[in-house]
Amino acid sequence: MNEVFRRVEEHLRPWARGGQLTPETNLYRDLGMYGDDLAFDVVIWATREFGVEGNFHLTRYAPAEHSFPWLRRTLRRLFGKKPPQYESLTVSDVVAAIEAKRWPD
Repeated sequence: MNEVFRRVEEHLRPWARGGQLTPETNLYRDLGMYGDDLAFDVVIWATREFGVEGNFHLTRYAPAEHSFPWLRRTLRRLFGKKPPQYESLTVSDVVAAIEAKRWPD
């Protein structure tokens, strides 16, 4: 197993709630990481720990931190709006960014 993957897996283990983390584990859909959790516990951690550079576009991969998420979902349903779709950000994507020392553009 790759040393970088092992360190990422170890760091993300608390969000897995006892489940298995694989390279295909999606940070938002599978682990429920969004907003501050994603920004601080993945992006800033990888930047400090591994020197990853570049801009990370949080809202491409998960919703931003906000109050009353249930209210937003209810209003979207009432007005017939589809829920936002997010690009996939997996454990292997984080490992690849660490190895490349750059977040995806």
